[in-house]
Amino acid sequence: TPSEETIMNKTYAPLSRPLFIYVSSKVKENETLKSFVNFYLDNTAEISKTVGFIPMTAEETTAQKAAFEAFLK
Repeated sequence: TPSEETIMNKTYAPLSRPLFIYVSSKVKENETLKSFVNFYLDNTAEISKTVGFIPMTAEETTAQKAAFEAFLK
């Protein structure tokens, strides 16, 4: 059955899916956009729960932050 636990451990998947934001390479030149993406990644757990979504795990959040930093280089 659907629950936070079964969604997080991937045993329930029929209606669960990740939420993506896409950022163009122009973010590298725009401090406001960089700040927004960093704010989003730093606060994804709280934002997700506020709107009724299941947040990423701490490990997933860390990986996404690292990917964003790598993208900026």
